[in-house]
Amino acid sequence: MPTLPAMSDLPANGPSTLPARDWTSEDAWIGTRRPILEAHALPADAYTSEDFAVTHDFWIDVNNEDVDVVQRGQVGLNSGSYTPGRLSPRYEEPLHRFHNMLADRMIGISRIPDGDPGDDAPLLGTGVNPLPWHRYTATT
Repeated sequence: MPTLPAMSDLPANGPSTLPARDWTSEDAWIGTRRPILEAHALPADAYTSEDFAVTHDFWIDVNNEDVDVVQRGQVGLNSGSYTPGRLSPRYEEPLHRFHNMLADRMIGISRIPDGDPGDDAPLLGTGVNPLPWHRYTATT
């Protein structure tokens, strides 16, 4: 069973592919022949200790803060004072690379894709902004 609320969205859990032991185990299978995530955190009896309770409470607090930050960001994006646009290739290359890795894993390819071209390469969005910022009003 997932520990944090955000982990409850994992699509499907299956049996661990590692040998049986007294460790907690979660696998996430997303249309693949093998798990894309396999987590083995602590021995099962560690979850009942008082020391773990402090750590668990901290994890819950941090996770709740993260959820709150993301939700507030979405409210800000929907406020009308932000003009949406494409990903910034220069600053979001790691995100683009991660999405490529995830897409590869979903179809059974296990590789780390090359990164995007360096800073001296021409990038999307380096010309005139087709959607320049403007304040939205009731008439626009």
